[in-house]
Amino acid sequence: MDHPMWLQASLPVRFGGLGIRRTEKLAPSAYLASASSLRPLVSKLCPTLTATDVTAATHAWKALANTDELPPEALRHVQKAWDTPATLHAFSQLTALKTTKEEVAPLKAVSVPEAGVWIHALPAACLGNLLENNTFRISVALRLGAPIVTPHVCVCGGLVDDLGRHGLRCERSTGRLPRHDGISGEFARGLKTAGFPARMEPKGLSAKDNKRPDVITLVPWERGKPQAVDVTCVDILAASYIERTFAKVGAAAEQAERRKLAKHAWMQSRYNFTTAAFEIYGPWSDGTKLLVQKVGNGIVIATGQKRAKEFFRHRLSIQMQRGNAICVMGTIPEQDSIEKVFLL
Repeated sequence: MDHPMWLQASLPVRFGGLGIRRTEKLAPSAYLASASSLRPLVSKLCPTLTATDVTAATHAWKALANTDELPPEALRHVQKAWDTPATLHAFSQLTALKTTKEEVAPLKAVSVPEAGVWIHALPAACLGNLLENNTFRISVALRLGAPIVTPHVCVCGGLVDDLGRHGLRCERSTGRLPRHDGISGEFARGLKTAGFPARMEPKGLSAKDNKRPDVITLVPWERGKPQAVDVTCVDILAASYIERTFAKVGAAAEQAERRKLAKHAWMQSRYNFTTAAFEIYGPWSDGTKLLVQKVGNGIVIATGQKRAKEFFRHRLSIQMQRGNAICVMGTIPEQDSIEKVFLL
């Protein structure tokens, strides 16, 4: 990992990092917030005590935030009010180190709230959130833009560089179907848990072209109609998306959503059709966010568990990470194991 990668890793999750904060970067904000919050109490307990000198800490904070303007007086007791300007400056420094669209677009993508959901998930096997070691390594590397594999020739014949991104969009990668099916399965299970029995890839809905959504409820969901969900995952670095995703975060998901809605327009009269469009680096389309919100609320009502919606979001994000890892590893040609070589 080079300097930009370590810099990104030390940023909060909401800024595209891993939340592994550096003490010297966080200490001035924590100290100034603490001193500000305790000043009224200290003055009451010891009226004659001289106020704590925060000049050195203030200078250190100004250097980190690259500004002379302090947070508003009413917010100076809040650590986030001090930390956010310093983090924004660090993020701008990181962005300046990125020289190509292929480097900037992923950084913007992993900085949206949906991109960091999997990091906040409890790593518990009983919740389905426990990532295998190699999957976790690949997920972190994709987030930071770090090397993942040794350059090699993909099973499709294309060249794979050390970043391993070729597998995320390779048509012959073995991970595209597991990634798609994993997310579709989570929607099906979520709808069932919310009290709406669902089927995956039902047949016979269209007599013309045999088109079908990925998930459909067997009972009315909203406005007297069953809910139909079609899942799609798009790569923001594909040639057809990179210009849009470089200019606007989430543009690829929104475009994919519109394309799917047009493709399944015939379903609108019979079903509440929604496209669940995900960008593989994190962003969700607006329609997807609304659908996840509704399904999550339904699960909370059905189970009585207040955090059920949060867990549902975690599982969707975890399935994306697992699928991405399979895609990356799917470019490696099959190799004989030692058992096969020695006929064990």
